[in-house]
Amino acid sequence: MESQSMLFRGDAIARRVDDAYWVPLKVNILAWCADMDRLPTKTALQRSRVNIANDNCSLCDSEVESMTHLFTRSSFSFSVWSAIDERYLGFTHDATDFTPEKEYDYIIIGGGTAGCPLAATLSEKYSVLLLERGGVPSSDPTLLFEDRLLNPLLSTNPFNSPAQSFFSDGVLNFRGRVLGGSSMINFGFYSRAEDFFYQNSGIELDMSAVNSSYEWVENSIITRPARLRRFQTSMFNALLEAGVRPDNNFTVDHIQGTKVGGSIFDDSGRRHGAVELLSKGNPETLNVVVHAIVDRIIFSTSNTSLAAVGVKYHDSKGTNHEVHVRTGGEVILSAGAIGSPQLLLLSGLGPKSSLSSLNIPVVLDNPFVGQYMADHPRSSINILVPVTLIDDGLRIVGITDSGPYMQSTVIPRLASIIPFIPFLDLIPPTNLSVVVIGGKAFHLYWPIGTQGFI
Repeated sequence: MESQSMLFRGDAIARRVDDAYWVPLKVNILAWCADMDRLPTKTALQRSRVNIANDNCSLCDSEVESMTHLFTRSSFSFSVWSAIDERYLGFTHDATDFTPEKEYDYIIIGGGTAGCPLAATLSEKYSVLLLERGGVPSSDPTLLFEDRLLNPLLSTNPFNSPAQSFFSDGVLNFRGRVLGGSSMINFGFYSRAEDFFYQNSGIELDMSAVNSSYEWVENSIITRPARLRRFQTSMFNALLEAGVRPDNNFTVDHIQGTKVGGSIFDDSGRRHGAVELLSKGNPETLNVVVHAIVDRIIFSTSNTSLAAVGVKYHDSKGTNHEVHVRTGGEVILSAGAIGSPQLLLLSGLGPKSSLSSLNIPVVLDNPFVGQYMADHPRSSINILVPVTLIDDGLRIVGITDSGPYMQSTVIPRLASIIPFIPFLDLIPPTNLSVVVIGGKAFHLYWPIGTQGFI
């Protein structure tokens, strides 16, 4: 949730110092600090010399050397370019052409960032049916390239666009509606969860298994940047000089300090979303069905216990389908922070008064379903910079000692008006760049690294 946006015009505040435009970033970090009161003293920020060079300028020797050290000290592997893994298409079907088996060991609702790896790993030992309301990413090539990552957000519709727009407390937001989920429409930054989450989750976890799972994902779709461009380098140096320390170089861990993180974009700008993890699945036991809109979960109340035993869904032609799990099987909801509780409500689990008012038969009266959704407030600064920057994507993060963190990106250059980005809501971005610096503060009632919903 974006709580505030402070706007600065680069042509008004920028001053050319030698070969660099460094004043805009310094001013914006200072403004964010004053607003969020999260970073060290203003004096430290005022000492920050930020180097945003235009395309005709080269990095100084010390910057090149520091960036070389940054990556040679890391043992994380990286690839400059790798082909998109679409082997999953061999067992992916449109709902209109697919006749499901009578029963499966597992039915997973939602083929997003969680559903795809879950389906792949379960298929090693069990029969799995994965139902996704959207289509396959290859149907919209703009999803696959970093320099076009805003395109899906500019062409949403209420029915079948890969990105579904909605408003939350008056703030425009987007949900993924495509196989791979929001990992196919976001800015692609990757980080492991903060240790505090595991220590306070209330769940006893095998951390060896957790780390192995992280490594499985990282070795499959995560890229360690081979190099940083000018603005990214400037942001890295500015955060360190502002006191966001230590210098953590490259790391996928969520730890205090300034770091270069992983990305699902490789260095050629190709996106490798969660959908590619499906290719790790067993094609003999895994079926993926797209354009399958789940209407409700079927529950059994025999023997005074409540259990999910199946799913009702319909295809794009309106034909209804019903499928069940075997005895001892499970229906798994991974439809996102909005979709999962929504399906529980539609299936009759939720506050009795609300369900009855909508004529939904009550399966279980639970006042907490659909409640306590928490989002982290964000304060962002958009800078109109009168130079051409080509630093597409998010690579740099600064994590403060009190938890909140800062991140930045250059908005990809488009030929159209972007209605939800200040400065670009009135004019097309010709011969200029827009830089966004955002600060995220975690919700006071939720531990770092979590978002609460039921």
